[in-house]
Amino acid sequence: MRDETSPFSMFRYLTHSKKKWEHLSEVESKAYDPFMTNRIVSMLPECMPLACAINRGSLSKKSNFEFYYNALPSIFFKVNYIRKGKTENIDKQEIECIKKYWDVSEREALEYREMLSDDEVETICKKFESGKKK
Repeated sequence: MRDETSPFSMFRYLTHSKKKWEHLSEVESKAYDPFMTNRIVSMLPECMPLACAINRGSLSKKSNFEFYYNALPSIFFKVNYIRKGKTENIDKQEIECIKKYWDVSEREALEYREMLSDDEVETICKKFESGKKK
C-alpha cells in the first residue's frame, strides 16, 4: 500500500492524478511539504523553470500546491530522485579548512574537496595551522 502522504504521492496529485487542495484530507494537507515538492520538480529538466520561479518568493503550503497544480501538465513524470551520496573517508579537519578558506557551507566544501588535489588541500590546511588566511 502506498503512503498517501509521501512527497511522491503529493507530486502525483499535482500531475497525473490531479487532486485539488480542497479534496485533500486534513492529514494530506498537513503532510504537504513545499520544499520536497520544489526539490522533486527541480529534478525534472522540463519543469526546472517552475521550481526556480517559485523559489523566489515565499508562498503558503496551499498557494505552493495550487501554483504547481495549475502549472504542471496532467501527465506522468518519471522522477529519478537523487539521494545524498555517501561520504567515505572524508577528513573533517580538511573540510573545516576548506570552509574557512573559501567561506563556504559544508556542502560546498565537500564539492570543493572532490575537485582539489591532496597537495592543494594540504597547502590550505597549513595556512590555518600557522594562523594565516589567503
